[in-house]
Amino acid sequence: MNVKRHCDLCEHQILSLKEGAICGLTNKKASFNKTCLKIDFNKKIKDQLEDLLVDLKQEKKKKHQIIVSLIINSVLGIIAIIGGYLFFKSILDKGYITYFPAVIISAGIYLLRKPFIEIKDFNKVINKNKKELFKIEEVLNLYNKSYKSDITIGKEIHGIQDIQSEITIL
Repeated sequence: MNVKRHCDLCEHQILSLKEGAICGLTNKKASFNKTCLKIDFNKKIKDQLEDLLVDLKQEKKKKHQIIVSLIINSVLGIIAIIGGYLFFKSILDKGYITYFPAVIISAGIYLLRKPFIEIKDFNKVINKNKKELFKIEEVLNLYNKSYKSDITIGKEIHGIQDIQSEITIL
């Protein structure tokens, strides 16, 4: 069992360069079997939950933009590739060779590739946050605890996102 996960969520944890994470109540490394009798879930766990849940909610809002980007960039990429190929063919028929069609085709390939990279990055962030959230929920379940969250993401004004959140440990 990973004792560190429990301590990372507890208010009593003290970080020491010499000894690592120690309990603030006993001034020793944590040593318990399944659960700690003196664990205190308060601000630390709420902050971690808030960060994860806000990140998840913001990433999920990006999903629509990524789908639109996939459609638009795919259409533009295919048009650029076909246009570059047809341009190359028409120039070749006239007896000329130029690098310009290759540039157009390369731009088309880039446009096709870009949304798939965005989807990959999106999924990586979502999966990472879900994994961290699962770890926290796993510890909470050992103590028969759960949480309730209410997160509202408001408008972005001058580059500052308005976020309202309330996390309650039940």
